[in-house]
Amino acid sequence: MDSISVTNKRESTTTLKTCAFLAYKKFLALAFCFFIVAFSSKMMAQFSSGSGTASSPYIITNATHLDNVRNNLTAYYRLGNDITLSGNWTPIGTSSNPFKGNFDGNKKVIRGLAINNRTIEYSGLFGYVTNGTVENLGIEDADIYYSDSYDNRNKNSGVVVGFNNNGTVKNCYSTGTISARANTNGGVLPGSTTHYSRVGGVVGRNDGSNAKVENCYSTCTVTSTGNAVGVGVNNAHCYAGGIVGENINSGKVSNCYSIGTVTATRTNSGNT
Repeated sequence: MDSISVTNKRESTTTLKTCAFLAYKKFLALAFCFFIVAFSSKMMAQFSSGSGTASSPYIITNATHLDNVRNNLTAYYRLGNDITLSGNWTPIGTSSNPFKGNFDGNKKVIRGLAINNRTIEYSGLFGYVTNGTVENLGIEDADIYYSDSYDNRNKNSGVVVGFNNNGTVKNCYSTGTISARANTNGGVLPGSTTHYSRVGGVVGRNDGSNAKVENCYSTCTVTSTGNAVGVGVNNAHCYAGGIVGENINSGKVSNCYSIGTVTATRTNSGNT
């Protein structure tokens, strides 16, 4: 009897451990499901609809939705209607955290894009794109200007994309004005300092063998300015283009045109 009792107790303990383990696994599964649902609900709340995939992109119907694109830089997006912006826009994507997703303008228009910021290097609706796509988009009445002090920063400014690093920009157009100024201050000590201003009606800098700008046009007034001061060999180079400010490293521009005024001016003052 004692042997049977001990055996039963062991079996009972094993059964309890098994049940506890199964309950724990079930709890983890439920917790994971809850996390997925909560995360999905949070992302859906940021947009009109969609799940951010190629077959179900996030649908953008207002300025808040558009601003929320910066919260997920690898998803798929589509404009659901025209959008009018107000205030000073912060470009989507930086060199350290670029946009890598797909943005389909769906042949809609974004109006009132305004940027006036002296502290950023990449300016446009999208500041920096790497291996991403921006397509089928019109941007009207853009007003982009930045840098009016000797801040020693490069400027890459385009109405649609500031810096296109092996990405694709296609079927887009822009109207309005865009300008940037690269200022180099070498200070009082001899040396060499160089900065660049790259300004385009659609893309500021198109960089890389897979970088493409296709089927785009612009009527923007484009202005790129550079100024260098200080002791030493100081330079401020400026590039301007109706479509692309600077096309480099085998980037491709095809089937595009511009009818806006394009100006590039460089001045060097001091001992340069």
